[in-house]
Amino acid sequence: MESRYYREALGVIGIISPWNFPLHLSVRSVAPALACGNGVVLKPASDTPITGGTLVAKIFEEAGVPAGL
Repeated sequence: MESRYYREALGVIGIISPWNFPLHLSVRSVAPALACGNGVVLKPASDTPITGGTLVAKIFEEAGVPAGL
């Protein structure tokens, strides 16, 4: 039996962030997508736009991810 796993970029990934644990659940979805070479569109919950979206974008930009990804 042989099992193979290929990592390849799929393009732009859309992620919808929930209202509970917004920072943790957003980063858990965004980090693997960026690591595989995809662009990410993150839509945070309307209750948590700062911790679910804006803060995540600033953290990744400070880490060296190109602006806009």
